[in-house]
Amino acid sequence: MNKKLIAIAVAAGMAAPMAAQADATWYGQLQAEVASHSSDFTAAAFDNHVWQNTPRWTNDNLQVEDDKRGRLGVKGSEDLGGGLAAIYKFEFQVDTTTADVDDGNRNAFVGLNGGFGTIKAGSLKSPYKYFGGVSYDPFVTTSAEARRYGGMTSGQFGSNGFWDNSISYQNDFGAANLWVTYTPDERGNQDGDYAAGLKFSGSNYEAFIATASDADQDNNEATPDLAYDAMKIGGQYKSGPHKLSAQYEMTTQETGGGDFDGTVLYVNYDMKMGKNIFTATYGVSELDRGGNDPEGTYMRVGVTHKFTKSTRFMLAYMNANADWSTAGGIDGDKSTVMGAMRVDF
Repeated sequence: MNKKLIAIAVAAGMAAPMAAQADATWYGQLQAEVASHSSDFTAAAFDNHVWQNTPRWTNDNLQVEDDKRGRLGVKGSEDLGGGLAAIYKFEFQVDTTTADVDDGNRNAFVGLNGGFGTIKAGSLKSPYKYFGGVSYDPFVTTSAEARRYGGMTSGQFGSNGFWDNSISYQNDFGAANLWVTYTPDERGNQDGDYAAGLKFSGSNYEAFIATASDADQDNNEATPDLAYDAMKIGGQYKSGPHKLSAQYEMTTQETGGGDFDGTVLYVNYDMKMGKNIFTATYGVSELDRGGNDPEGTYMRVGVTHKFTKSTRFMLAYMNANADWSTAGGIDGDKSTVMGAMRVDF
């Protein structure tokens, strides 16, 4: 309760001075979904990268939830002259279905924008997450999303979370966009973490390569060499009402007893018909554990109906399978049917 009161007080205190600036904008997104989960898993103990170790795999019930879509923020800029601008953003993670205004950390920064590009410092986005990644998933932040379930890598160095205590640089060089995020802060043993991406864009296509590295994945100074590294390539092509998106991820997780090499393929097809966007998605994932090689599949079909630019309804069916029986683990399926309404403002 104290956290909620503090967050509300901070938001209220920020509102007056920000509103006085013509270029300051308050914005938000609210979402509520009804999801029917069916699972034959009794436990889920995965690697937390290719598959996220989470109770979501064992859900076998009917839920009303806001799956990390809710947010409230303020953003803006100030012209400093000479082609230089100060930029800022602060975002609260909110949960629409529980009226929780302190549901986790999100994007927050101050920075400078000019002819040299954009520099930011704060709690930042990762180019690994947003080059391809969540920007290719029309059902991200719903129960049918690809991350966590073997359609995309999970975790802060995959398609989840934001980077605290970090700095970033981003700039366009013609058709190419370069984006680097780095954590120099030694608190929490984050020193040396980085993500970088290069994206090439045209009128109806884009292609990218991105990488991320966790210099000390277990945050333990006694074992500082246990790193996690990921790299991916991908792209998107649009033709009339059709859009095809794909990415291929390769990961290496050092465990002290050997390296685990993972791969995740994600392919998504969208077709627009009037106010509806029909979606079909397929993913396949695998982890090489030196002879014990778990694998999984991810499949989804869905439709998004956009009533207006700011209001939409989403309906989807998702099935994820993870077979860890060769690694002394478990084999099972998780299926979800969900419907969600989302409003942007």
